[in-house]
Amino acid sequence: MMPKFRFQIDDGVENDDAWLDLPDLDAARMEAARFMGDMVRDSAVSLWQAGVLQLTAMDENGLYLFEITVMSMDAPALSKTRRS
Repeated sequence: MMPKFRFQIDDGVENDDAWLDLPDLDAARMEAARFMGDMVRDSAVSLWQAGVLQLTAMDENGLYLFEITVMSMDAPALSKTRRS
């Protein structure tokens, strides 16, 4: 029986959970990285609005295993008024 991994996803708008049966922790890390890549591509507007996209991975007992966080931030210079 393969271990179950829980991916908790927070895109700044809503939280969602995904349960996956994967062979081991390395497979969970690789799947999480691919999943986050897809989320960044598919939720680009949300990423810029919320400023963060986060995936937290846990085992089936709720033990925290790892986290991937992608942040977006405008440079301070963009918020200053330009002088004419």
